[in-house]
Amino acid sequence: MSSSYVLIDFWGSWCLPCRKGHPHMIDLYEKYRNKGLEIVGVAADDNTQDAWRKAIVDDKLPWKQVLPGRNTPTDPSVPYGISSYPTKILVDRSGKIIGRFEEDMSALDKLLSDLLK
Repeated sequence: MSSSYVLIDFWGSWCLPCRKGHPHMIDLYEKYRNKGLEIVGVAADDNTQDAWRKAIVDDKLPWKQVLPGRNTPTDPSVPYGISSYPTKILVDRSGKIIGRFEEDMSALDKLLSDLLK
């Protein structure tokens, strides 16, 4: 099944709220991945690549992960206006942003439940 929605998870290995939220993110991924949800992790760990890799393994993150480099022409945090971590952006198939979420994921839970029944 082609993904209907992409959840972009802006996080860092050093970000305790990010790491604390990973078990819930894994639950969401397992619940909705076959219903049209894909997750992409975008890390702000360009100076700590070993810590980033270790966090992915330790937290057992099953979705795609990228380390684009901060303050580069390809840094996705700029067009999405990311100023704090964690921040999650939900994008629909047409590329439209339909949700922006930070540490509290209750609104994300409700939106995914409504969209991916």
